[in-house]
Amino acid sequence: MEYKNLKIGCQISQSVVEAEIVESEYDGVKAYLVEKDEYYYRDYLYSTPDGDYLDNAERFIFFAKSILEAIKVTGFVPDVLHCNDWETALAPVFLKTAYKDDPVLKNIPTVFTIHNLGYQGIFWHHDMHLLDIGWEYFTPDFLEFFGNINFLKGASFSPI
Repeated sequence: MEYKNLKIGCQISQSVVEAEIVESEYDGVKAYLVEKDEYYYRDYLYSTPDGDYLDNAERFIFFAKSILEAIKVTGFVPDVLHCNDWETALAPVFLKTAYKDDPVLKNIPTVFTIHNLGYQGIFWHHDMHLLDIGWEYFTPDFLEFFGNINFLKGASFSPI
């Protein structure tokens, strides 16, 4: 098994959050993993027995952006970016907004599948600044859902 670490940085609100993309290859199959211990090295995936992690919106905004940054640093440009469930639903949003002019990413089509519609990634509107795309996308036609942000709505996102 061979490993290679590549550095990325993702804009989250007013900060650039850095992480590593770990490239691993086994038996001719490559895998790319996001390494950011502060976000992902936890006892539970989404919540503790006491409730959701308070930074879930930030964690998965970062994850969606890290997917796109990983494409840029690895050189692996997919024919289609397949996203699944709310945790990756913002990747199509970022492709059509923050990365719309990026020469590597701008023409990548997306497809989206839903495993469980009961989980939509709904967060309070005060997290909107973390997306770094502007409040013009906080409308019922885009990401707004009864006064909150709905990540899953991002999967069908069409820019203004």
